[in-house]
Amino acid sequence: MMKINYSYYKIDTSDIKDYERSLILLNKTSDKLGLKILNKIEAMIFKNGQPVLKSKDYNNGTDKYFKDYLEKYEEAHSDLRERFNLNFFMMKGDCFHYNENIIIDKNDPEFGFWFALKLRQYEFNLSEIENFLKFQLSTNFDGRINEFIDFLKFNIAKHQSQLLDVEVVEKVNNLIQHRFENRPILVINNNNLNLFDALRPYFEKKDRKKLEQLLNGEEIQNKICFRGNANKFLLVFRQLYLNQRVVGKLSNIERWICEYFTYINKKDEVTDFSLGYVHKIIATNSRTVKKSNRINVPGLEHIIINKDN
Repeated sequence: MMKINYSYYKIDTSDIKDYERSLILLNKTSDKLGLKILNKIEAMIFKNGQPVLKSKDYNNGTDKYFKDYLEKYEEAHSDLRERFNLNFFMMKGDCFHYNENIIIDKNDPEFGFWFALKLRQYEFNLSEIENFLKFQLSTNFDGRINEFIDFLKFNIAKHQSQLLDVEVVEKVNNLIQHRFENRPILVINNNNLNLFDALRPYFEKKDRKKLEQLLNGEEIQNKICFRGNANKFLLVFRQLYLNQRVVGKLSNIERWICEYFTYINKKDEVTDFSLGYVHKIIATNSRTVKKSNRINVPGLEHIIINKDN
């Protein structure tokens, strides 16, 4: 049975290996393709990962503990399904684990191939393709939508016959046609952060679910209003950026805030954020901000950048 984490959008060798193993065991992919993929996964781990067992640490491989691994691998090596069932492999005399998370980005010369392998996982959940593509647009293409669309068109044409289901291709082509509506999403590393709890009191109850969706990298249809000092709100995202808690460029954060949030101005009117205002607060170096002038987010370090730096 396939277990797929559809909301994990990174292109990860461990994630890809688990999925491809399921396809092989269910006879949903050819042995020729499965072998090609497994060999590429092993080569990627060997190049970028670390061995869990080195032969030189076990009397050059003669130690029984190491020999047991080697014998098990050699027994399985001639059977592709048995190789996929192993959680390790041997290469150049050392032992490596498949579960090492090697993240593949656009700098890899075969990024298009790996991208297609990840994309094909969404055959069983087409609605999640848009979120995956928007994540890749933000993280690997810095929001450059024209470059991303060209990349998609080229790689869909290149890999669709061998790797991609017809419905996946149709979904991607439909999103390309509408240019993803070009709405920004924000990917925030929320580990050990109480960001939602810190911001929740500043929003009306009816808007809090939408706030939670936005902080989890989703879209909403209508803007929600921050009911407090707007500068305090913007400074939270400046600190998230300085703490490297946000994926992508500063300009994406600024667009995201303008796209989804309003605030109450001095005349007590609901007002849209402007890019100029947001950029002035978030991007401009400033000295320390007093605690009374900022929202406390537990787990978020307050980083100071002086004007003189």
